[in-house]
Amino acid sequence: MSRNSNEKTFNRDHLFVKPQPPSIHIHESTKLEKFGNILLWIFCLFCGLLIAIFPPLGFLVAGLGILIIPILFK
Repeated sequence: MSRNSNEKTFNRDHLFVKPQPPSIHIHESTKLEKFGNILLWIFCLFCGLLIAIFPPLGFLVAGLGILIIPILFK
């Protein structure tokens, strides 16, 4: 509540739009998505080891994986 120059009180709440909380959407991943995530982590670890042992082969496998994995899990 505020007072104007005439000493009358008025409510300013209608002047401001109160922000609404964002809607909560819980995404439940399917078994295929979980399997794909696990497979991706294993692939990343494998490529990391290959790059550490023999870099050209590791980068080749990683590059092919970047091209193939998104196509498999569309």
